[in-house]
Amino acid sequence: MHHLGSGPMMLRELLIQPSNIYLILASDPSAIANSLAPSDSCPAYKDNSGAGYVDIWDDIYLPPVTERLNSYIQGDLNLTAADISNFPYLCGFESQITRHVSPFCAIFTKEETRQYEYRQDLRYWYGTGPGSFRNASVMLPVIQGVVDILLSGPETPVKEVNDNTTGMLGPLVVAFTQDNQINQMASSLGVFDEQPPLVADAINDTRVSERLVAMLHTDALANSQIYVSSRIDPMRGTVTFERLSCSGDLYLRILLNDAVYPVPACSSGPGSSCPLQKYNDQVLARKWEEAGGSFASLCRLEEGNNVTTSETGGVTFFTDLTLPAIRTVRP
Repeated sequence: MHHLGSGPMMLRELLIQPSNIYLILASDPSAIANSLAPSDSCPAYKDNSGAGYVDIWDDIYLPPVTERLNSYIQGDLNLTAADISNFPYLCGFESQITRHVSPFCAIFTKEETRQYEYRQDLRYWYGTGPGSFRNASVMLPVIQGVVDILLSGPETPVKEVNDNTTGMLGPLVVAFTQDNQINQMASSLGVFDEQPPLVADAINDTRVSERLVAMLHTDALANSQIYVSSRIDPMRGTVTFERLSCSGDLYLRILLNDAVYPVPACSSGPGSSCPLQKYNDQVLARKWEEAGGSFASLCRLEEGNNVTTSETGGVTFFTDLTLPAIRTVRP
């Protein structure tokens, strides 16, 4: 859902011939809190791209890089810090488009690349992530909607477009959205609840507990931050909700780009998973409480702008394809 290009491409990679692609118009009045981009219907949402924090870090790491690169230039050209800050984007996007490593990538040293990565960490943490007050909370309706269908299982009925018939959800549900929405979702899952706030004037000065490092089953992150934007939101970033059934009990395991990220407050299940009902009743319920209790309260919606979610506050587009905001496209 949502991305006309991404959906068919992925299905083609999976050797699946899709019959229909369903697009959700997030700006449609009938899709308030009921789309893959709920921020589009939230007047209180404002992404400032980490302004303030990013500015402080830019003033620290960019001047030495700018001075170094200008020392190689002969003539009147003088690169500014603003110029330098855009080069890493050229590295990433040109490499993605041409499928070859861009020459821009060789401009920076390994340490300078790490400094730029930390800039992106600050941008996403304070722009749309855990440090952005309630910006990340706008994805709670989507998370709730996913948890709702995980609780009801693959036999969940789906209201079809044609003749109002009813089908079944099935064992695999895939949706596509934008990078900011991926960061918002990842930031509201509970997996970063023990990550201390990132500081603006020193890289890697936000230590996490040894217990959390052990839960992640890796030595690479020892005594370091676990919120790293490039591991959350790379090109083709993914958030996976796995529904595990073990001896009659249901569990939820969360993966970000194929890596398991345990919820520190709830990881007693197999593979660092969380009992599904406990995740809904405790972890997700606490996130809703912190956000003000509802999407309408979070976003300060005016009277008449009614949300179209379910009674739980979750999106319904996974199970009701007749919603006015949904468009059907033949691939």
